[in-house]
Amino acid sequence: MEKAETKNLELKKGTVVRNATEDDLNKIMEIERASFKRADVFPRVLFQKYLRELNDGFFVILDRCGSIVGYAILGEKDGKGYLISIAIHPQRRNQGFATSLLKFLESKCNEKGFTTMTLEVRVNNKKAIEIYRKLGFVEVEKKKCFYEDGADALVMEKPT
Repeated sequence: MEKAETKNLELKKGTVVRNATEDDLNKIMEIERASFKRADVFPRVLFQKYLRELNDGFFVILDRCGSIVGYAILGEKDGKGYLISIAIHPQRRNQGFATSLLKFLESKCNEKGFTTMTLEVRVNNKKAIEIYRKLGFVEVEKKKCFYEDGADALVMEKPT
């Protein structure tokens, strides 16, 4: 797929959502390792694959005053927007960054014509589930033994 250039989206002074680049991968990997259990950490090669394959605005980072504080990856699954991954650096959480990224991805779903955005989340990730619920996501299914360690996942959806 050919990548189009996108204009950076400024959220509030000094904070922008922009396309991720190869130069961002070290920081993305740092955030990934700090955010997820070892078994859930995506390998660098998978992030490189997403950089190559996803269209403009579907693998983004949130940049706050020149520092990457989080990333999000949106794909397509069964005709819906599918949140592949989202993470905010642990030291930058509880500042609205995840909400900003999710709202940006919702706008991308609208642009692409997806009527729904879906995701999976560990059943014990109460903070993430709370954020998703506040943004209008509802639980639609539980997947048993979804994660490598045998943990279950909630499938959540939101009309876009």
